[in-house]
Amino acid sequence: VQAGQQVEQWRQEIVAVSAGRREIRDITCVVDKAVALSGIQTGLCHIFIQHTSASLLLTENADPAVHQDLENFMQRIIPEGRQRYMHHSEEPQICRHI
Repeated sequence: VQAGQQVEQWRQEIVAVSAGRREIRDITCVVDKAVALSGIQTGLCHIFIQHTSASLLLTENADPAVHQDLENFMQRIIPEGRQRYMHHSEEPQICRHI
């Protein structure tokens, strides 16, 4: 940075990712694009999930079986089926909210 040159200190980018069902979504390309467009060369990237029933999981992506293993695990611990849950006034598939 040269003397007198302005450097952007931070940038906020809102990225919408649609989802209709319980799923594992790779957002690496979305995050990479937002970081590249910022022009910031060195810094931190914070990802804030605004919806209460969404979560962020960091994992390797070399083997597609990892995603299937995660899906199978989630199905075992949070099975689908409205009859299993007491709270179902907001959405028929309440298992997405757990």
